[in-house]
Amino acid sequence: MTSSQKILGFLIIYSVLLVFPLSASALSAFDPHFIISDSQMRNNSNWSENDIQSFLQSKGSYLSKYSTVDVVDDKSKTAAGIIHSAAERYDIDPKVLLVTLQKEQSLIDDADPTSTQLDWATGYAVCDSCSTSDPKVLKHKGFATQVDDAAYTFDWYYKNKNAGNIKQMGVANSIDGTTVIPKTWATAFLYTYTPHLHGNENFWKIWQKWFSQNYPEGTLLKSASSSQIWLIQNGVKRKFDSLSALITRADPKLIITVPDTVLTAYGDGADIKLPNYSILKQNSNYYLLDYDTIRPFASYDVVKKLGYNPQEIVEVSATDISGYTTGKTITAEEYAPQGVIYKISDFSNQLYLVKNGVASPFLNEYVAKANYKDLTIETKTMADLKKMQISDQLINFKDGSLIKVAGSDDVYAIESGLKRKFESEKTFLVLGYSLSNVITVDRVSALMTPDGDLIYGDQAVDLSNLNLNSSSFAGDLAVNVKDLFGSKLPAYIVADYPSGQVISGKNIDTSRSIASFVKVLVANEVLAQGLDLNKTTVYETAKYNDDGYTISIANGAILKNKDILNAMLIGSYNNLSNATVGAVGLTNAQMVVKINARLKDWGADKTKITDTSGLDAGNVSTARDLLKIFTYITDQNTSLRTIMGKKRHDFYAGKQFSIVHTNSMSFDNVDYKVIATKTGFTDEAQSVLYLLIQSKKTNKWYSIVTLGDPNYANRFVESAQIAKWIANK
Repeated sequence: MTSSQKILGFLIIYSVLLVFPLSASALSAFDPHFIISDSQMRNNSNWSENDIQSFLQSKGSYLSKYSTVDVVDDKSKTAAGIIHSAAERYDIDPKVLLVTLQKEQSLIDDADPTSTQLDWATGYAVCDSCSTSDPKVLKHKGFATQVDDAAYTFDWYYKNKNAGNIKQMGVANSIDGTTVIPKTWATAFLYTYTPHLHGNENFWKIWQKWFSQNYPEGTLLKSASSSQIWLIQNGVKRKFDSLSALITRADPKLIITVPDTVLTAYGDGADIKLPNYSILKQNSNYYLLDYDTIRPFASYDVVKKLGYNPQEIVEVSATDISGYTTGKTITAEEYAPQGVIYKISDFSNQLYLVKNGVASPFLNEYVAKANYKDLTIETKTMADLKKMQISDQLINFKDGSLIKVAGSDDVYAIESGLKRKFESEKTFLVLGYSLSNVITVDRVSALMTPDGDLIYGDQAVDLSNLNLNSSSFAGDLAVNVKDLFGSKLPAYIVADYPSGQVISGKNIDTSRSIASFVKVLVANEVLAQGLDLNKTTVYETAKYNDDGYTISIANGAILKNKDILNAMLIGSYNNLSNATVGAVGLTNAQMVVKINARLKDWGADKTKITDTSGLDAGNVSTARDLLKIFTYITDQNTSLRTIMGKKRHDFYAGKQFSIVHTNSMSFDNVDYKVIATKTGFTDEAQSVLYLLIQSKKTNKWYSIVTLGDPNYANRFVESAQIAKWIANK
């Protein structure tokens, strides 16, 4: 197939799907034909003895403190040790044994079991017509014996599938009057072990409650009891060893804080130790780390030719890189090994990911924006594209992405190329997800992503009563922040945007008065309250006039709401802040209450607002909190970001007004471009400034907050120097 045919095929598929409606998956219930898969029963590699012990402790189980002699080697072991040994010995997942212990004798959540419960722990050799005093049954008495017998039996079933007493996969059986056709050998063996419908439904319910992994692949989870963050990948949890490793692989905004009991349901995978796209040196060999693949450089000369800084090279051992897949060698001819995005100007601006010499079409622009935002976008033509090898595979959202279809309330999580719908909004919220992280896509894009299994509420761990004090915003995770710039200012912070990864700062947790920064919070809140920018407001002098910096508006003048909002932010007028509040029918006091409530939701615990203009010295925050606040507002409300980036705004309200931005810095210079900015000044706050800039050198965006500059006449000088410094790093 030629390049042109592949491109045409992509268009045809995209167009044809327009005529078909979205399908919906059926709601889950107990399926007697499928209890667990064979891989779930046979997967014994994920949980260590410590994992089992932690799980027992999390359940408050008597077994977490129980020890006895293991019948296999006559050594005294903990219950966790006995379970782990049996699982290893017979290649049975320890979770199967834990569920069996709970199903048969409630031993996992019983804090004070009887000796009978322990003696017949897995129900082995106990039947409706059996007597536990029968010598043939008595030999199976004892906790260690019971665990060993259960694990041995499940293993024996696998090795003797054709034995006459074993129920067969795919063969109909009558179980308590219900016809059951097991879809897996594991299901058949569970019915062989317990030939009753109710008992196996209990097994399924316990498994779903404890071990059905509610969180899709690619989910970021954080322990409620620590700052540790994990990536769910290939059914295990992988620990991030550093903030840089996290930031370069994932979006911290997607982190979900969960109880430790949720994390114990996952085994431990390999730690994620190195930042993505690191240059690694092992002896004389050089590699580019590309997620879980290392790509060797043909030579060190190639490393130098591609412009990598020797100071960025990380020395590693053979052990450090032993778990990575080795990818294609990087030669001097390769362009942008990390990848680059082509926007094809004469093909409807279709986006392609160009990497390893292959151009792969993006499913849509949302994928590029959400998952590849750090890559450079280059405008190309069809002629350029046809020079490349073109892939048939669409680049879809990465695992863990959240999407919804325009015009629908259904929300999906992406996993392994499938979209898994949340059963309900309650399920979505109970699991700890945030609607602010959901990406809205068109119906065609959703249709091109096949449906996966539903994510069910009855499997969810309820987070509604969990105190989620810890934040997923990277700025909140920064510790021991250093003043790398060497600022004379009382306080400042510089961070990557929008991740919030702190790069440099000083006194970032010191509370200070924030002056007109308050107006950004007002602007955000009035839009949240439904301010209609196309409507007008009548200016009332007695109601809106204020002290400090104001603009003269005639009483009774009719102003468009969009002009009030623009002039308030660009010109920083106190009376227009009051008018903006009035435009949504609130008093200033009511607005203050709403803003403080939103700040609490954001976790901006050190920020307090006392008025709507910023005049009051009681309006306080910290550089760290302000970083979060400005990032949230400008990232989620691009209209405000656009307004804050305008040099001037002209409007008519009885007379012509021309409002010039209170920030007199150059908005576009050789080093950076100002995307958004806000100034402020009071005697208590001194000069404060927020800058969102884009580096001309790297195209990266950075947030800068400076506080307490006492030199009003030169109040933009040091902030501009900080901006130049970070733009050229």
